[in-house]
Amino acid sequence: MTKSLYLPSEIDMIVNRLPDGTGITLESLIWEHTMYPYIKPSLIGERADFVYAMLLGREKKCRNTYQKAGLVGRRLALPEYLRFCPACVESGIEQYGEAYWHRLHQLPGVRVCPVHKEYIRDSRFFVNMIFRYFIPATLELCACLSQIKKFSKETEARHFAFAEDCAWILEHGARLGAVEDMYEKHFRLMEAKGYLGYTPITAQCHYRSLNRAIHEFYGREFLKSMIAYDEDDYSSWPAAFARNKKSNPPTAQHLLLMRFLAGSPGQFMDSSEQFLPFGEPPWPCHNKICEHYLKDYIDEIEIKVVHGQHKAVFTCPHCGFSYRRGKATPKESQYEGQVRMVDFGWLWKAKLKECLADRGLCVYHTMLEMGYPERTIRKYAIGMDFLPENRMPVDNRVYKKVKIEVTALETEQSRKARWLRLVAEHPSAKRSELGRMDLENYKWLLYNDYEWFDANTPAPFRKYVDWHSRDEEYLVKATQAVAEMSTQPGRPLWLCYSSVANRAGLGNRIYSILGKLPLTKQYLDSVVEAKDEWRKRKLLWAIQHLRDSGQALSYDSVYHASGISRRVAARFREYVEYELQQINTK
Repeated sequence: MTKSLYLPSEIDMIVNRLPDGTGITLESLIWEHTMYPYIKPSLIGERADFVYAMLLGREKKCRNTYQKAGLVGRRLALPEYLRFCPACVESGIEQYGEAYWHRLHQLPGVRVCPVHKEYIRDSRFFVNMIFRYFIPATLELCACLSQIKKFSKETEARHFAFAEDCAWILEHGARLGAVEDMYEKHFRLMEAKGYLGYTPITAQCHYRSLNRAIHEFYGREFLKSMIAYDEDDYSSWPAAFARNKKSNPPTAQHLLLMRFLAGSPGQFMDSSEQFLPFGEPPWPCHNKICEHYLKDYIDEIEIKVVHGQHKAVFTCPHCGFSYRRGKATPKESQYEGQVRMVDFGWLWKAKLKECLADRGLCVYHTMLEMGYPERTIRKYAIGMDFLPENRMPVDNRVYKKVKIEVTALETEQSRKARWLRLVAEHPSAKRSELGRMDLENYKWLLYNDYEWFDANTPAPFRKYVDWHSRDEEYLVKATQAVAEMSTQPGRPLWLCYSSVANRAGLGNRIYSILGKLPLTKQYLDSVVEAKDEWRKRKLLWAIQHLRDSGQALSYDSVYHASGISRRVAARFREYVEYELQQINTK
């Protein structure tokens, strides 16, 4: 038997040595006195079978057991010391005569005792020491001089809720079932809350909206304490649940997502919320001659998922009209717009027969009475033998003109003569103007006999630019533009090549001609600024603006006044706090 806080092996040896009548079984020891219920949600496939068999004593412990169990290589590392709650120790001594180490207190991420609502403390004993010694849980031995890191009230409440979730999973771990089923529940709840969309290829997670919602729900301080927070208000771990169902995120991340999606792990397991891509029944009928037109009358639809895209066929039980939708559509958007028809149904066909065959109406009056286009009426009337086939409307699509072929000699002589007449009639016209007058002949001569065309056409007009004079002109305009942008009231403007060129009226081709404007380029290189420098100027302006208006100075008020997004402003938090500190010390 191997002693271990997280993965003890060959527990059957303990059960075999217990006297009869204790009621303690091997399964009860595993589920009620080991970490297996907590570890189980992070075990997929063969890993779960291996760990359970090792606890039973059917598999020998190997070197990479902790790797297979997913206990190493995690962001949220295992505790280094045995941990305890002072109130739990005193309660155990009072109730049982001695205290014991609680498995809940040893779980990664648990900072608060959910029973007594006290911070959990580190003892003076390393976790690895239990391999060699028996360490009783007494107040004298547990005493530790390390200071406790306390959190804000909001974060403390989040830690208390997380500790309750860990206690729940230790007690009800057998209810979790297969890990694949948990992934399906995560997936279904993310669909229901709008964090999963669909592309023509596959399902797609809206990572930004999911991350934003998780950050607003938990807060930065709590996520940082759980090592579940990346820079720039972004966390990468939620995407793993939607991106790859074969991944094995740690149990702590499962619990965080459970509480976010359902309120608690218990509600998560009991939830039966389903994703309804087309809303709740009934759905509207789109047959214009049906008495239930645009009314909710269809109770059942056929839904298929093709390449991750939900598709459905709607059939009205009253008129037989069927139509389909190729993607998930909210219920409120199903009462307008066109639909893709599958079958008009028996009522529509009977109405068509009544108008054309029984009452003898013409196509035009039938179209007015039924409310459908003429082409649709004629198409189905011909198919039902109410009209002859020659009554189908002519296709008015435009086809390419057929080129009239003539001999090469006639073509060359006639084209050249025609071009010479055009040049003689417009002696002052440019090449481009002549080309627009006879484009077809212009292209033929250009590609078939360019030498003759070049010799018998006015020379191309070339405009020569005095770049030296233009450089001096642009330098004056750029200097004036920079002065205006620097002194303009309000938030500072970004001094970059394009913004200065637009203000100075230099055109949008400034990048391509700067090589010919050395004076202008030298000046612009000296005044343009990087985007981060511009953002710092905006933050400094915001601080001064708030001071002038008598408003309170804080990081949030500064970045709001600067107009910089929260994600970008997070990179300059230390810079803003330093500037605010300098102001406070003056």
